[in-house]
Amino acid sequence: MVRLSRPSVQGTAWFCYVWLMLGFLTGTLVLLGPVRWLTDILRSRGYAETTENIAVDCVILLYVATSALLARWLVRRTSRCSTRIRIAVPSVLTMAAAICLWGWLNPAHLLGAAAIDDRDSISANGAQFVFGAYPERERLEQLKREGFVGVVSLQHPAVLPFEPIGIRDEKQAAQEVGLEFIHAPMLPWISTNEESLEIVRRLAASGHGKYYIHCGLGRDRTNVVKRMLEREGARVASGAGYMVPRTLEVTQDTAFERGNLRELEKDVWLLPYPNESEFFTKLLAGQVGHVTLALDPDDPTQRVWSEDAAGLLTKYAVPFDVLPLRGGDTSAARAVADMARRSAKPSAIIVGYTDPFPSFTAPAHTITTLFEANRMPSTTSASAN
Repeated sequence: MVRLSRPSVQGTAWFCYVWLMLGFLTGTLVLLGPVRWLTDILRSRGYAETTENIAVDCVILLYVATSALLARWLVRRTSRCSTRIRIAVPSVLTMAAAICLWGWLNPAHLLGAAAIDDRDSISANGAQFVFGAYPERERLEQLKREGFVGVVSLQHPAVLPFEPIGIRDEKQAAQEVGLEFIHAPMLPWISTNEESLEIVRRLAASGHGKYYIHCGLGRDRTNVVKRMLEREGARVASGAGYMVPRTLEVTQDTAFERGNLRELEKDVWLLPYPNESEFFTKLLAGQVGHVTLALDPDDPTQRVWSEDAAGLLTKYAVPFDVLPLRGGDTSAARAVADMARRSAKPSAIIVGYTDPFPSFTAPAHTITTLFEANRMPSTTSASAN
């Protein structure tokens, strides 16, 4: 008979300790590396925020499983080594984890690895928001000298062990420096954080002066708030000092991320799917009277774009219709063209891509050809007269 040995309490405790130290080290590297790269790619390609959350959750689950397997392998290997090695390996891991803990307790020292730009700002009514990383006392004193009136902390007391300490220290330092401390705690990728976002919305609507918004490294949670303020921008800025939005005609020489803007006929425009910034600066602030979404539902990316665009257009009360367009389907393209012609002007047709993306522009070319063919008879008739 083969007798299976059970792991001892000492062995289990040893494994848990090694996993904890190794997990803290690798978790820090994953957050500063793969998670950041993944979210940057998803945002640059226009994926929905829910897609980003699911992707990050998958990366975290993979990290937990991988770190556990790596810790198990390391414990088994070191158990066959000399006493010196068995002591040295966990000692090195403990020192590395301690350095990571110190870094999280002092986020400013991680900015080099995180490559943060903390001078990005948004204005709304009488409030101006600047986004960045956790401000230590010296930074708070600098903000006070620069004329800031308050700091908005997005750190959450549930993010143990460092954020409760950071919240306590910042609150005390802000009071001593003379800055208003506003707490809007957020949990990244886990919650919709609506209560916290509502605090910032109220501040954007009624606040006056400059506010510094931060989380830890000034990345994910600050980006959520920044995107929310961009989405709310048309409404928030519609009070005193509201500026008439730039029309599509004014911006026709400015290429979109996924192609060029084109006027098909008077006040009828063909657009590639806008990225988030292009949506808010060129479509949602009164620049168009109607939008026709002519995206391909068979393309997973464009199907998500169509859902996201419908949500945004509904929220900002921009009239729109969804007319799916697959490849060079002339019949569907004709329906899109007819809808754009009879809709309120200026009218915008949104496809996935336009030139210079030749591999993805069959819908754009089909619609353009229909409009050009429609213009030809009138041109010929005018010449004859």
